[in-house]
Amino acid sequence: MTEHNVFTKKHTEEVTEAKQTLLDELNLPPKATTFIRENKRMLQAFFLLVILSICGRSYYIHYTTTKMDRSAAALAQALIVTDSEQVQALEAVIRDHAGTGAADWAAIALARQQLADKEYADAIATLQTEIAGLKNSAPQLVLLQLLLGHAYESNEQHDLAVNLYKEVRDIHEFMVIGNINLARIYEKTGDPTAARDAYEKALSSPALSQSKKDWLKNRMQQLSRT
Repeated sequence: MTEHNVFTKKHTEEVTEAKQTLLDELNLPPKATTFIRENKRMLQAFFLLVILSICGRSYYIHYTTTKMDRSAAALAQALIVTDSEQVQALEAVIRDHAGTGAADWAAIALARQQLADKEYADAIATLQTEIAGLKNSAPQLVLLQLLLGHAYESNEQHDLAVNLYKEVRDIHEFMVIGNINLARIYEKTGDPTAARDAYEKALSSPALSQSKKDWLKNRMQQLSRT
């Protein structure tokens, strides 16, 4: 009986030595070899597409990481410059690094500075532009809305502030601060009943500290005397 040799090919075809290719050396089943030969161009295109996809993803990751690093560095630099230059530096971050988290936080810092300088119209414009470019799921959206509401309030645009604070109030996690801000505006505009109602809604939150509950109850008692 002839001894079996593990190096003996299972699948052999009559291929002359001159025509033998790497594909023949792989010792694939005849059907697989035929399929590869008949679909050579399609398979080449497929593997090229896979390679391009991998390279493209790698480049995209590198590009976004570099972009984020540069924008973060620009924001850090803008926050440490002197007050007289900080506004221009923050505006440059917003302009040159649009679409990054650094640009969002630069807009927040810029709006806070504008509010501190009582440049309410400029703060409103800054915040409106930034909010317009954000998705509803953006984590910084509520902070921007609260700042915009404060800017409206400071600029005596109370109706716009009320509408914005109502949007914030309707977000479960921000129900308390939304109602407190609403109550403050109602007090300013001479509507103690609406103010007391807003404070009462804020007081209904089970997450309040005792000191916050006491403060809200005190505000409601004061309004009851008016």
